[in-house]
Amino acid sequence: NHIRILEASAENRAALLVGLEYLIGISYVDDTEVFKVCLDYWNVFVLELFEAHNQMEPAIPAAQMIPGVDGTGTAVHQRRQLYASPLSKLRMLMICRMAKPEEVLIVEDENGNIVRETMKDNDVLVQYKIMRETLIYLSHLDHEDTEQQMLKKLTKQLNGEDWSWNNLNTLCWAIGSISGSMVEEQVCSLSLSSFIWFG
Repeated sequence: NHIRILEASAENRAALLVGLEYLIGISYVDDTEVFKVCLDYWNVFVLELFEAHNQMEPAIPAAQMIPGVDGTGTAVHQRRQLYASPLSKLRMLMICRMAKPEEVLIVEDENGNIVRETMKDNDVLVQYKIMRETLIYLSHLDHEDTEQQMLKKLTKQLNGEDWSWNNLNTLCWAIGSISGSMVEEQVCSLSLSSFIWFG
């Protein structure tokens, strides 16, 4: 694919990383259609990295290494190093712009029975599912950075630097969206921090 071509030389890699930085900036633009296009790209990009990460790949000789990327090991590891910075920023983007998940309300029906009522906004729900999938892939690529980005956002809520109900909601939706993909200790750490700061 085109990414592999761009990874082939130092000049192309530099241009690729600059392009990803621009796209992250564009993804913050407050326009639904622009964000949908960006999100589709991010989903495909991260899925490709995730699938490559999951393939068992033997160590590669120095002659085949990506120039300019430190360390030895597999090509997959080198690609993770290459994209570490943009992926970290992408995690924060997904946290900041997480769409609202499906709402489930517990209500009493006309017969006095307690029932579940699902509130659906199909466009928002589709966007949430894509964002959730993308953030899960990002989490699997680097659990620690995902946790750090969430804790950083949580800290800004606590000290008032970035406080708003919307920011708090998107953070909670993001944490909830990937809770099943994180190891138990990380879920406990995030939950405990939330309870201490907002409890």
